[in-house]
Amino acid sequence: MKFFLSTGIFSKICSPDIAEKIALDAGYDGIELMLPPRYVYHQEDTGDLSALRATTIIHSANDYYDESRFHAALSDAVKTAHTINSKLIIIHPPSAYFSGRENIRRGIALIQKLQQDTELIIAYEVLGISSPKTPDSYLHGLKQQGYKTPQKWVDDVKHYNLAAVLDTSHVASWGINPTTFLSLLGSNVRHIHLSDFDPNTKTTHLLPGTGNINLPDFFHTLQKDYQDITVTIEVNPVKTMAEGVEIADKCFTFLKKYQ
Repeated sequence: MKFFLSTGIFSKICSPDIAEKIALDAGYDGIELMLPPRYVYHQEDTGDLSALRATTIIHSANDYYDESRFHAALSDAVKTAHTINSKLIIIHPPSAYFSGRENIRRGIALIQKLQQDTELIIAYEVLGISSPKTPDSYLHGLKQQGYKTPQKWVDDVKHYNLAAVLDTSHVASWGINPTTFLSLLGSNVRHIHLSDFDPNTKTTHLLPGTGNINLPDFFHTLQKDYQDITVTIEVNPVKTMAEGVEIADKCFTFLKKYQ
């Protein structure tokens, strides 16, 4: 297994090259470069990516994925991947909020075409259930969600033979054991987003070991059946650089038990 740290942890705090240094100093193999979300008013800048020196995974910009926005997000991710010689791109599903099932079919067709044209791996990530905490948060989730159930997502992954990203806290938010979900995906799993989940507060992307997911059992399955998998720590953004360094170290200490 190889371990990565998401730059989303350091959102608006530091540039990707600084995040990479923190990750490498802590012991990670590289970073997952989170491209800035398109639905925010003030756009973040990824800065000069030429300073990056380790293996990097690209996470496409989050957005409300109608056809044009999905195409734009993937196009930007492909350009960035070529710039820094990355081989793996992660993308959320197109949204069923826009044009329903047809929007999803078009998005999957684009993934397949780009993979064929570029020889990149474009991995399809399962999203969590839309939070009902507030009307705004529910609408935000709804406008991103492509599937009514995670099983429908699995059906598309299998039918179209897509590379899949299993996000442990997203899966747990549906009330599903991530270890059980691994068995449904089988060899389609190409990458893991690792964090914990609190079912009482419905909070995703918690530090590993601070929620209720049985992560030791999950890692036992990874060690047995997915020895070459890549794993990214993807936890909620921090407010200070010092907090980010501390969290990066804590999470890698957790991961070291499973190297």
